[in-house]
Amino acid sequence: MLDLSKGTQEYLDLTNLKPALLTHPPCYDFGHIKDFETFRDNLSRALKGTFPLKANKYDGVYSLLIDWRDDDLGCASEIQDLDAQLKNQFRFQTEKFSIPTLNSERMLQDRLIDFERAHREGSNLLIIYYGGHGQFNLQGNSVWRA
Repeated sequence: MLDLSKGTQEYLDLTNLKPALLTHPPCYDFGHIKDFETFRDNLSRALKGTFPLKANKYDGVYSLLIDWRDDDLGCASEIQDLDAQLKNQFRFQTEKFSIPTLNSERMLQDRLIDFERAHREGSNLLIIYYGGHGQFNLQGNSVWRA
């Protein structure tokens, strides 16, 4: 093992260096780094300048997972899996909505409007996921079906 406790000067003498210790081409200019603390401070300053202070560009991330109450595709388990993934891995806030068969268009519109209103303050990312049948009509509009 290479001993740097006496400073970098010993490292500059490559005659004692065994080939197994070389993991990359040797660099002979270590004089600019005084010690580990200097390296750490320089790296910290560089990273602060590169990455924003705010960890996320969003105040919150919210998802609405939609399927049909009368599900004939088995999307309920897909929605459950996605819900768990978004909550556990990404720490997103999730909500689920099953579209009823009766008055479905109006109920879906109301739920989407409520979801947007609930999260419109601040800089939030809203994710809407639909599990179910779908197609485009002649006007190019999306049509969801149970």
